[in-house]
Parts: sequence; C-alpha cells; structure tokens
Amino acid sequence: MSKKKRLIGLLCLTVLCSHGLCAQTRQMGIEELFRLADEQSRSIQAYRTGTEAAEETVRVAKAQRLPDISVSLSASYLGNGKIWDREFGNGTAIDMPHFGNNFAVEARQVIYAGGSISSSIRQAELGKLLAELDLRKNVQEIRFLLVGHYLHLYKLDNQILVLKKTWN
Repeated sequence: MSKKKRLIGLLCLTVLCSHGLCAQTRQMGIEELFRLADEQSRSIQAYRTGTEAAEETVRVAKAQRLPDISVSLSASYLGNGKIWDREFGNGTAIDMPHFGNNFAVEARQVIYAGGSISSSIRQAELGKLLAELDLRKNVQEIRFLLVGHYLHLYKLDNQILVLKKTWN
C-alpha cells in the first residue's frame, strides 16, 4: 500500500512542478535582440579580440621609435693564485684581489632606418583598420541574420492570427 501512495505522491508532485517547466513567452524588440547578440556572440567576441590584438601591434610598432636602454651588472670572486715550477714540485701562493665587478649601461636610439619604422607603423595601423572593418562587417552580418529570423517569426505570428480569425 505504501508503494502506491508514494507513486501517487510522486505523480502529483510531477504534475504540480511541471507547470514551471513550460516554455514562457518573452517579447523582445529588435534593439534588445541586437544588444544581446553583441554581448553573447562568439564570432563578435573573436573579432573584438582581433581588433585588440591589432591595437597592441600598433603600440609595439610605435615603441620602435623609443630609445633602448640596457643595463648589465656582474660580480666575480677569485681565490688566491698558486704558481708551480716546471716539475710541479715547488708551489708558492700569491695573494690576489678576491672581488671583481663590472657595471655597464648601454643606450641605443635609431637615428635613420630608411623609413622602415614609419612603414611598420603605417602597416600596423592599416591592420588595425582592417580588423575594425572586419568586426563591423561581422556585426552587420549577424544583425541581418537576426532581423531575417525576427521577421520570419513575426510573419508566422501574423499567419496564426489570421488562421484564428478565419476559424472563429
């Protein structure tokens, strides 16, 4: 008897909870549809990443005009020296300075490169412009696709309304 009660209770619970699982309608305008597509589209996000990479390339190309400074520091330690004669029999120790160091600073600036730096900057700027245009093109393609689907759904909704009016 308890198995039947459990089964009936489970069926009642399923019927009561299934109401929340039904599809809910949501009205959405085209602007909201575009906003959601811009936020959620993987394709648009990939093109945005490409645009950011192109901006970084422009910054790197412009950094070639800046001076380059390098610094090096080294330290060394030597033990006492020992000198032997030809038979390696009589060795004498010689006191030597133990600590040594070296410090170097080098600064470089490109004075003339034959226009290669300016050309690389211009090329990077054109690459950035191309990436931005590709992003805009991709956004427009996705928006046209969404508008097509939106209008198709609107047409189907109108057909349902017409059919309901003809049947009544």
